[in-house]
Amino acid sequence: MDFKIDFGTQTYAGIAPPPQGPLYASIGGRASSLANGEVVFFVPETGKSHVMTEQVLQALNLCREFRTLGEHVARVSEAIEGLRGQQDGVRRVLEGLVRTGLMLSEDELRKRFAAVAPLSPAPFFGFCIRACDRPAQLRALLASLLEYEQRFAARHRYLVVDDSRDPDCARQHEQLVIEFAQSAGVRANYLGRTAWDGMVELLAREVPGGSALRTLLQRSVADATPRGGGIGKNLITLLTAGQRYALLDDDFSFPLRRHPEFEPGMDFATRSLAPRTFATRAEALAAGTEPEQDPLELMLGLCGHRLGNLVGSRPELSLQSAQLRGLDYSRLRTLRPEARVSMTVNGHRGSAGASGMAWLFALGPQARAGLIADRDTYLRGLKDPAVWLGPRGYRVVQSNNFTPFLVDNAAMMPCTSPFGRSEDALFSALSSLCHRDSVTIETPFAVGHSQEPGRGRQAALQRPETPDLNLALAELARQMGEDVFAADPGQRLQAFGHRLTDLAAADSAGVTSYLREYLAYLRTRVVQSLQSSLAASKDPPLYWAADLRALVEANGRSLLESAAPRFGAWPEDTDEAGCVARFREETAALAAGIAVWPQAFAAARDLQGKLEAKI
Repeated sequence: MDFKIDFGTQTYAGIAPPPQGPLYASIGGRASSLANGEVVFFVPETGKSHVMTEQVLQALNLCREFRTLGEHVARVSEAIEGLRGQQDGVRRVLEGLVRTGLMLSEDELRKRFAAVAPLSPAPFFGFCIRACDRPAQLRALLASLLEYEQRFAARHRYLVVDDSRDPDCARQHEQLVIEFAQSAGVRANYLGRTAWDGMVELLAREVPGGSALRTLLQRSVADATPRGGGIGKNLITLLTAGQRYALLDDDFSFPLRRHPEFEPGMDFATRSLAPRTFATRAEALAAGTEPEQDPLELMLGLCGHRLGNLVGSRPELSLQSAQLRGLDYSRLRTLRPEARVSMTVNGHRGSAGASGMAWLFALGPQARAGLIADRDTYLRGLKDPAVWLGPRGYRVVQSNNFTPFLVDNAAMMPCTSPFGRSEDALFSALSSLCHRDSVTIETPFAVGHSQEPGRGRQAALQRPETPDLNLALAELARQMGEDVFAADPGQRLQAFGHRLTDLAAADSAGVTSYLREYLAYLRTRVVQSLQSSLAASKDPPLYWAADLRALVEANGRSLLESAAPRFGAWPEDTDEAGCVARFREETAALAAGIAVWPQAFAAARDLQGKLEAKI
């Protein structure tokens, strides 16, 4: 399997200024061989076929990235045998490809963006807040939202979806919501266990196989497999069917702050990724600048709109040659004017949120500087890394592992797994699968994030990277994107459900092999990333280097051992048979829920009045 996992960022130095002039890139297509050294090149984008020589096809393949015509001529002349010294002839061929539309200029691309018809975005529901047994965090979040309302007089609606197990925490949460509504002068509702269960039963009666829907939406009491944050996410998706909404967790806080190194321009690669570490959480929370304009309004101007209507609409959303240079237009699904922004994602500042440690050691020198300033700062940072995770500009991606901020739920968005963590990563990947023409915009703004104490991570230095199963399922969804052809989002989601059913039906050896293959690939990438980070470091602190090597050893050893293929949310003593059983249980429940999800979404739209009445 071709797993794709990204750790950290790359840094480059000593690169000469790029040549000046308009940029060009070849468009994508499929080639079929003919006799006598010729091929037919079919372009799905236009539906047309072109006959060319194999040599011209080679040249086209070498011109995938946006470069100047002079750069393309030099590369083709050097790379193709028999064309060295024939730059004038190569240039004439490439100019012919431009005229026939097989090579696209940056000016033509901008014209395509400008020509896209606008969409009418769905109405905005308001803020949905997931809460669970953390009154202190919810109090801080609501206090920050009160300041937001007082500053911008936004008058939005707020809905707290409470999944608390502790009745006392639930009572505190409800009182906090009542006080917030009175102080802010806004509509704020509390959705607790009784109302939650009533909504689930109302929806389950409308859907054949209601028990499968209950698994997606309710905290389990009868079985031993605990539910995670996915049940709240699934309920919010149904409650906001047909609308846009903002999503917050109870340990987030406003204001949103813009990256201290903000750069304008739309980024379709990884150039704007700029994580930073700090000595303390307070420093991380204070970093960046607050915008003068309501940041929610800025993002509502993105979510639910087409990229073509956004590029160039504001100076910070420009598409400059610097952003295009080096992009492979033929393979980059995000660089499409008609793409719809289905989600925006904020960065995080403060607590990291990630359970593993490898990402922290894979950061580049500038990014990790705040963490390793001295040994005491470093040791504190291992317990609770103080970070800014996010881009310095607006970055366009297909999916993202962070919690989305704004979600366009006008057309059916998917369910996610009710089990474990990383449910937001799976939701994002399934959203991209359901809506092939959708993209996510990572913004240069970061939300405050203050996790509760007691999540020390030092022990992770001695263990191999152990992700949640939802990350593996998210990668499976991303792989399937190119192989699902249905136009309807519900049918595309069903294809993923069928794939899960097929995987779970494998014999025990097959399931074990699948799980081990994913973990081996992940840990191999971790080792590669960490070794590259160490090799690129000049005179690193001994304490940092020693812990990095410990992580390399822990992940390297796991590749040679035959331990049970355990994932993050599973008990540490789970044996191989237990891992197989857990995988089958979770994937079967998710597949069953997927089977009824399109009907549940349609029912939720029809029952919005009755659902509102239960809040």
